[in-house]
Amino acid sequence: MKAETTAESVIETRHYVRYGGAANWRRNWSQSRQFQHQKDEDPLKRWLNPQQIPLSCLSVPLETKQKDYLQLAKEMFLKALEIEPHCPYNNARCAKALWSMPVPYKDKERAKEAILHALTLAPNDSLVNHYAGSFYEYYNDYEKALICYEKATRDGKLNFPAEMDYINLKMKISPKGSYSPVFHLDKLASDYSNPNYRVQILCHRGFYLYKMEKQYFRAIRNICTAIKTDPGSQTLKTFHPWKFYGRGISYNMYDLIEQMAGDYKGMADGFENKDFIEETLEDIRRLREEN
Repeated sequence: MKAETTAESVIETRHYVRYGGAANWRRNWSQSRQFQHQKDEDPLKRWLNPQQIPLSCLSVPLETKQKDYLQLAKEMFLKALEIEPHCPYNNARCAKALWSMPVPYKDKERAKEAILHALTLAPNDSLVNHYAGSFYEYYNDYEKALICYEKATRDGKLNFPAEMDYINLKMKISPKGSYSPVFHLDKLASDYSNPNYRVQILCHRGFYLYKMEKQYFRAIRNICTAIKTDPGSQTLKTFHPWKFYGRGISYNMYDLIEQMAGDYKGMADGFENKDFIEETLEDIRRLREEN
C-alpha cells in the first residue's frame, strides 16, 4: 500500500505542469486519460502523451527507486521549459515545481530564471503573479511577494488562493495589532459567491475574531453563517487556519462553535445574549445531525 501511494504521488508530479496546476490537473488528467491509448514506452513521449505507469510493475520497494523518480520528474520539468520556453504558464508552473522539490533535486537558479521569464511574458497575469509571490515568499523577499499577490488579485481578478496567501503573509510580517484582515475578508465575502469560498471566508473571519480580537458574538455569527451556507462542507469538518497560527492545525467548526458559545456564556454580554446563543446552538446541532 505504501509503495502504491508513493508511486501515485510521483505520477501526479509528472502530470502537474501539463494539466493546469494544483487546482485543475487531477480533473483534467482524469478526463484526458479516457482518450489516451498510446502504447509507446519512451519516457519523453509518455510525458507529452501521459499514461499512468502500471503500479504492478513495481516489484521492488519504492524507497529504492524514489531518487530515480524524483530525478525523472526534475528532468521532465526542465524538458518542458525547453519545449515551451515562451509560455508564461509553463514557466511559472515549472518554476514552482523546481523550487519545491527536495534537496538535492531543488533547482533554485533555474526556478528563478523561469519565474522571472514568466513575469516578463505576462507581467499582469493572475496565475503568474501568484506563483511569483509564492517564489518570493519562499525565499523571504516579503515585500516583492506582497506586490505580486496584490497584482494577482488587482482589477477584478478572482484568485482566491492568492487572496489567502496575501492575508497570511501580511499577518505574518505585520507587528502585532497593526493589521486586521477583517476588512479584506469583508470584501472577499462580497466578491465570491461560490459556497465553498464563502464558507472558507466566513470561517477565517470568525476564527480571527475569536482568537485575535476576542469578539465572541461576531465570531459565533460568522461561524454560524458558514455552517448554514453549506452544512456538509468538508471545510467545516477540517478547517485549517492560516499558517500564521501554526502548521498542522485543524478544527471541526461544529465543535469549535460549541466551545466558543461555552466561553461566551460566562461573559457579561454573553449572558445578555443567551437566548440568541441557545437558538444558534440548537440550529447548529440540528444541521450537524442532518449532515
